[in-house]
Amino acid sequence: MQLNASSITGPLALGSRGPDVRTLQAALNRTIPSLNLQVDGAFGMKTDAAVRAFQQSKTLKRDGIVGPRTAAALGLRYTAQAPLPAPPLPSPQPPGRPRRHHETPVLPGPPDSSAIAQLVEAVIQGVSEVHNGVLRMIQALEDLPDIVLNEIRGLVTGAFQAAVATLRECIRIAQASPAAAAAVVGNAIRAAFQKLIAALQAILGVLRRLPDLLGLTGVANKIQLIITKLQKAVEAVIDVIIRTLSGLGRSVAEAVPVILAAVREAAAAAA
Repeated sequence: MQLNASSITGPLALGSRGPDVRTLQAALNRTIPSLNLQVDGAFGMKTDAAVRAFQQSKTLKRDGIVGPRTAAALGLRYTAQAPLPAPPLPSPQPPGRPRRHHETPVLPGPPDSSAIAQLVEAVIQGVSEVHNGVLRMIQALEDLPDIVLNEIRGLVTGAFQAAVATLRECIRIAQASPAAAAAVVGNAIRAAFQKLIAALQAILGVLRRLPDLLGLTGVANKIQLIITKLQKAVEAVIDVIIRTLSGLGRSVAEAVPVILAAVREAAAAAA
């Protein structure tokens, strides 16, 4: 066995690629054989889930980021990654030349701060539309007692403000740690959506305490649909962002409308 066979340079997280990820995947397979991860050097959603499961089993912070503690628990030697130099400008390609199917895309350097901010702000815009849609739906129930209306408004607005605070904070953290940007943003999106979903579930509990004299069943069904749409949107949004930040998917300009469309499906359910 080569000396560096059980060594990695990290941190490794969603969007990381290369031989260090292959070493990580092999170590995860040795530790938890049932995972049966493909050792392909691409840190995608399955590898992220495997890392989180391993971290939970070892009572480590379940953040999906492979740093020195997670590496040590896997029996891997860990070296901190040196700051990356600015990537060289790509050579111009002849216009209109498509990439052949067998060509592997070349990864750029770490994502720039503008890309991170634009992608997260698109999520915030979508979340804002969900918030506004739910409020309009609730306010349309004119005969609902004020005390109930105020309770529901407090639930949804409080969750929205907490979600936005989580997302805005993740922009700062991701910009400061571009090598782990995809993982930082992915974790923040999951946390933000979970805050919204928990608030909507609490609203369902409030409505179910009331007699169905005001068409509350229809509203409850819409809220349940919004929850389902948000649960579906979260992984789709994270996948788009990971691919974009890794340079393997859409450009930022192309990714933003895709993110908005995914979250707007949940907002549309409130109409």
